[in-house]
Amino acid sequence: LHQSDWRFRTYLRIPVIYYSPMPTVFCGNPWVVAWPTLNAEWTLDSGTRLTAGMGVIGASCVHHLMGHKVQGAEPSAQMSGIWHTATLGVTVPVTNNLTFHAEGSPVMTNFRPAGKDWVAQFPVIAVIGFSYSF
Repeated sequence: LHQSDWRFRTYLRIPVIYYSPMPTVFCGNPWVVAWPTLNAEWTLDSGTRLTAGMGVIGASCVHHLMGHKVQGAEPSAQMSGIWHTATLGVTVPVTNNLTFHAEGSPVMTNFRPAGKDWVAQFPVIAVIGFSYSF
């Protein structure tokens, strides 16, 4: 059975992102985010794929991750944290080669929206995009 014939699948996704120092984010220090998620995906007859998943997201200042203290830095500049996410997504074929994808994941602490401990202003991660197959 070829994977394209499957109507249901589960998969693990683990993006790891490095953010270089930015004056307005995370107290200007470089930081890293890792976001492993376990997803279930259903494919409809139309080719549309529906995704639901759960994950854990961790963010840390690189200095904190390496165990270094930055002289004169505020405690928030040394921060790191772990939160959990729930994901809902949809992927829709637009043409034979073009696909639209949208996904939303609230970031939570104790199954409530993350508060001031979350590294961004809003406790939601949204992904919207198109992909093209050559």
